[in-house]
Amino acid sequence: AAQCCKCLHEVPGAEVTVSGCGHRCCLPCMTQHVQNVMADVHYGGLVCPVTACGGPIPDAVLRTILAAEEYERYLDFRLQRVIDALGRFLRCPNKACRAVIETVPAVGEAVAARSRTGDTAPAGMVSGGECAVLPA
Repeated sequence: AAQCCKCLHEVPGAEVTVSGCGHRCCLPCMTQHVQNVMADVHYGGLVCPVTACGGPIPDAVLRTILAAEEYERYLDFRLQRVIDALGRFLRCPNKACRAVIETVPAVGEAVAARSRTGDTAPAGMVSGGECAVLPA
């Protein structure tokens, strides 16, 4: 048995280990932590519930805790953070598409797109030409 890092109860077998830091948390506490963090529109990511730890919560744990649409929202958030950090990509504005488009800053237009399936679209188009790409 292990002690939950949030409620401090002994947790037999139903523990969740947060990789990278080794803190253990019972499933109810971890679920509550993840839901609280995701409810904050300004959340910076899902990390260990121990204050100031910052260890990552494994995707396998998140898939167990989150409903499918919440998990997709989390993955979309993570992808958007990478896009924002790199600065040379944008998302297709079509909500049904949302492909990641690489831009050429000097030209200011999209030159290639890669959908979630990895298909490369023609210059200026997304997902085989369904979406017109907006200038960057």
